Amino acid sequence: MCLAGAGRQDRKRLLATNVRPTEFLALALSNRAAEEMRERLSAANAEASIQMWVGTFHAFGLELLKKWPSGLGRTLPLKMFDQTASLTLLEANLEKLDLVYYQNLYEPGL
Repeated sequence: MCLAGAGRQDRKRLLATNVRPTEFLALALSNRAAEEMRERLSAANAEASIQMWVGTFHAFGLELLKKWPSGLGRTLPLKMFDQTASLTLLEANLEKLDLVYYQNLYEPGL
């Protein structure tokens, strides 16, 4: 059961039903919103909140890639790139891209 976009009353109602906490998936757009949702769920039912998956859409996507890479057409090990690594990869493969217009990587403002 996904709680993305669910209001406070919806969360309370769902917690009051016989839905198992391990069946909850609560998603938010930002880390701050996810933390607030985690706090509210914990205040409503601390025991159940421990068993729920609460986080951002991005963290959930990463979790899927890590747990079931082959089902998503990926292989392990999963590599996360920071901005520097991303630019290095792009720079090394720039000539392979069919680009007509692009920004200068060193001076993006040009």
